[in-house]
Amino acid sequence: MAIVAALACIGASGCAKHDAASPVATPSVQLPGGPIESNTLATLHYRFAVAADAPPFANDYMVFVHALDASGRTLWADDHAPATPTREWKAGSVVEYTRETLIPASAPVGQAELEIGLYTPKTGERLPLAGTTKGLRAYRVATLDVKQGSAPLYRDGWNNAEVADGIEWRWTKAVSTMAFRNPRKDSTLVLVVDQPILELPSPQVQVRVRDVVLDTFQVTPGARQIRRIPIPASALIDAAYAPVTLTVDHTFVPKTIARLHSPDARELGIRVFAAYFQ
Repeated sequence: MAIVAALACIGASGCAKHDAASPVATPSVQLPGGPIESNTLATLHYRFAVAADAPPFANDYMVFVHALDASGRTLWADDHAPATPTREWKAGSVVEYTRETLIPASAPVGQAELEIGLYTPKTGERLPLAGTTKGLRAYRVATLDVKQGSAPLYRDGWNNAEVADGIEWRWTKAVSTMAFRNPRKDSTLVLVVDQPILELPSPQVQVRVRDVVLDTFQVTPGARQIRRIPIPASALIDAAYAPVTLTVDHTFVPKTIARLHSPDARELGIRVFAAYFQ
């Protein structure tokens, strides 16, 4: 019998705390050791032990990942497709992969419970899994300890911060400058960026510290991108803060693009979700 025929949970509703359906897999997540700073990326290791009696997977399901506070409120989410599509999962097999997850700048300090599950975006149906659940086929797998991270100072050329589903970002303009506390040693600048409008051309981004160009890269529309840029200590000079400038060769005003049907009159370049020295 295909899994989809056994589903009783539609749109994450109607799933009792004690689920009578047979679990199709046992999920687990391995965290990095120690507390994780906000405004950084954390590498999580996902593992799904597929049940020996699991029927064939009828769809390519998504993994949902929710970080919850003590009251059960969702702080942020990281839904994604597993590295191996679920249609390829076999009964009795183990599926493992690692993924870099953004711990947003807005994440509160303290413990966050991680819960995960499998669902199909078409209908919202969720699969029964083995593990601790309070219902809705969402399964608690780990406790994340978040500590306060350091955020840059956003200076010239930025739009105001925006937040959705617990994830915070800022749109650049054509030229945008931020300042970081000077690490005073060779470091790596980590940028998490995107340009979500598929209809627009790929913008090219130049990264420089003062007058030294350290990187140039393209941002593919629709895909969040992680960029790691080596920063030599010699480029930072002996100052309390190191200025980093992003120059975007293609900006747009949503209001002027008819197919977007938007009243937004801001100049937009790329979205920056996180920026930090590693």
